Amino acid sequence: MQIYTGKESGKHKENTGDDMMRIKVMGASLWLLACLSVMLPASAGSRSQEEFFLPQKTVTVNGTDVAYYEQGSGRPILFIHGIPTWSYLWRNIMPEVATTGRAIALDLPGFGATDPVTSATPQAHAKFLEDFVEALDLKDIVLVLHDFGAIGLNYAARHPENVAGVAFMELPLQAWYTSTPDADALFPARASDAQKRFIAMVRDQAFSHDLIVEKNIFFADPLFASAHRDWSEKETRAYQAPFADRARRKALRDLVSNLLLDGQPEASAKLVREQSEWLLADNVPKLAIIGDPGRYISPDFLNRYLTEIEQLSIVEIEDSVHFLMEDHPEEVAQSLAVWLTIHFNNSEGTPK
Repeated sequence: MQIYTGKESGKHKENTGDDMMRIKVMGASLWLLACLSVMLPASAGSRSQEEFFLPQKTVTVNGTDVAYYEQGSGRPILFIHGIPTWSYLWRNIMPEVATTGRAIALDLPGFGATDPVTSATPQAHAKFLEDFVEALDLKDIVLVLHDFGAIGLNYAARHPENVAGVAFMELPLQAWYTSTPDADALFPARASDAQKRFIAMVRDQAFSHDLIVEKNIFFADPLFASAHRDWSEKETRAYQAPFADRARRKALRDLVSNLLLDGQPEASAKLVREQSEWLLADNVPKLAIIGDPGRYISPDFLNRYLTEIEQLSIVEIEDSVHFLMEDHPEEVAQSLAVWLTIHFNNSEGTPK
């Protein structure tokens, strides 16, 4: 095992031992935990992959009842899911993280137990997240982001004084869905041809209506092929359940049809550019948990580009693709817990 301690600030142009903390998790081995276990509270223990044990809470945001789930106390640690999942995604991660602070996961509008809103654009979701944080009066938060949860970076860019740190997995940054060179791209494209074709297809309203609203295509191959293990019937039902409702599938269609491709739509390009610029400019502690081979963020991509990010720690988890928290939940949970313990005084206070 190799563990390197990252610098407190400054741009890192080479991926060397002096530049960052880098921990590689091989399969099911928990080297990071073994080395730093003295720093952690008692483990929450292992749980069934299928168990989601937290009671649902609600808060009204702009007239919409938003479902959220929480466990623990102290500094808020806000989990933001992607498309087309919901807070169930974090069921095996939150118990461990709750030993270090107040773990909170919300269902974005139209996902999980939160009803859709009139506007289902990425911009509307980013604004809705701001209003959710304000409604719960969350202060000095740490964000944990996956996939479309990248809108948490928009919150950080707009409210830097209220964000203590960011952990992320598989974010579709600036130019993922760019098929031609983009002068404004801060990160080169890594979208596969199949991903580009999919985004292009859902731009066609008639086609996307049939694909998503009528055939519910997200819950065929695209979702369930994005993990390196088989899904149980209970897990499959849990992810499918919110989209049994046709209105939710329409909202999902509207959201997906506004994702970025070749710099369009401009509003989405602006939103994603803001995410990337904040990630490069801000110097709060950050954690990248990446899969090998990964889908959006791979070890090779990280080695080439994300070494420009200040105060970045990295955990690589082998044999995982897009849903790292489904492939290797213990590694993800314990890596987060260790990072939080190192940087945030166990539960409260300013970053170390």
